[in-house]
Amino acid sequence: MSRARISAKTLIILIILIGFSGIFYINSVYRENQELIKQYNELNMKYQTLLEKYISLNNSYSMLIHGSNITKIELLEDNEYFETVKQLIENANKSIYIAIYVVKYDPKEYDDPVNQLLYSLVEARERGVDVRVLVDDPTLKSYPDTISYLKNNSILVKLDESKGVTSHMKIIIVDGVYLIMGSHNWTESALKYNHEFSILMTSEHYSNEATQYFLNLWNKGRSI
Repeated sequence: MSRARISAKTLIILIILIGFSGIFYINSVYRENQELIKQYNELNMKYQTLLEKYISLNNSYSMLIHGSNITKIELLEDNEYFETVKQLIENANKSIYIAIYVVKYDPKEYDDPVNQLLYSLVEARERGVDVRVLVDDPTLKSYPDTISYLKNNSILVKLDESKGVTSHMKIIIVDGVYLIMGSHNWTESALKYNHEFSILMTSEHYSNEATQYFLNLWNKGRSI
C-alpha cells in the first residue's frame, strides 16, 4: 500500500512537473514567436526604406540616361554665336522657333552672316521643319526686305502683338531641346563685329518653357 501511495504521489508530481514544463515551453515558444514578429517588422521597415531609396535612385538613373532634366550650358562669345546657330538650324528635324528684335536681310551681299542663317532656315523648312520667326516693328520698318524674303520662301513670320510693346528678346528654340538666348540680334554688325554674348542651353525642360512663352507671343502676334 505504501509503495502504491508513493507511486501515486510520484505520478502526481510528475504530472505537475510536466504541466509546468509545458507551460514554460508554451511561454518560451510565445516569446520566441513575438521576438520573430518584432524582427520581421524591423526588417520589413528596413526593406521599405531600401525600396524607396532604390526607386528614387532608379528614377534618377533613368533621368540621367534620357537626359530630360539635364541642363548643359555653353557660352557663345561674339562670332561664336553664328556657327553654333547655323549648325543647329542645319541639323534641326522638328521645329525652329525664333523671336528676335531685329533681323536684317541684305539682298546685295550673299555672304552676309544673316543671309547665311536665313538660307539655312529656308532649307530647314523645305525638309519639313516647322519654322516660325517673330520680329518687332523695326524689322518691318527698317528692313522690309527681310519680311519679303521670309514670306517669299514660305517661312511663317509675324510681328509681335502691339506697336506699343517692344519685344526685345533674342531667343531661338530648336527641336524642343536647344535654347539660345542673349544679346545677338540678326545683323551683320552683331554677328561679325560687335562684342555680343549669348548662351546655348541643352535642356528639354527650359526649352519647353521657352516654347510656351514663344507660342503665347506667336498666337497674339500680328500677321504681316
